Amino acid sequence: MADSQPAALNTLFNDPTFSDITIRQICDGKVKEYPAHKAVLCNHSNWFKKALTGQFKEASHPTIEVHDDNPNRFAIMLEHLYTLQYSNKDSSYTVHSGCLVPIGVYALADKYDIPTLKALAAQEFGKNSPSLIMTSDVEQIVKSHYQHLIEVNGELGKVITAFLVAKRSSCNWMSTHFIKLVKEYPNFGADMALYAYLHGTKSWK
Repeated sequence: MADSQPAALNTLFNDPTFSDITIRQICDGKVKEYPAHKAVLCNHSNWFKKALTGQFKEASHPTIEVHDDNPNRFAIMLEHLYTLQYSNKDSSYTVHSGCLVPIGVYALADKYDIPTLKALAAQEFGKNSPSLIMTSDVEQIVKSHYQHLIEVNGELGKVITAFLVAKRSSCNWMSTHFIKLVKEYPNFGADMALYAYLHGTKSWK
């Protein structure tokens, strides 16, 4: 029964049937509205659960507004609440679609407290990164992840640091970027230190 639930809920994504809440997503002056279902939102997102069941005005209002989230990544996040899958609609994998989009989705999953999506976004990054990232991409990857999150030893942080250590010889990024990135993003330095502690400094050589 549990295995069939995501497929059944998938038909309700962005469908007004039985909808009891409207999500108004606003970014850079552009507005997109999603008919949604409180039971679905609250089941997998602690952020929505608190907003829709607590003392906030959204709990008794038919519309909830969310601001400043990237629209495409927000759509991936919202669809996940119905399917429990990571939906990648871009078949042409680039550093942007294969690595930066999962990083952005992970940040949204952290913001809206959706553990299942954090795990899937980290997996999506790990699946795509080996064939995509070059030396010139390292700084952008680190910045995209660590400028938004304060967590240390998070699921995606562990994937990123493990990949970068494995990639250090082929793209020589540690000699050109490492000190600068650690100074700019202390949590990145903490994740790298934890990797060294857990795996031994020999893995860096």
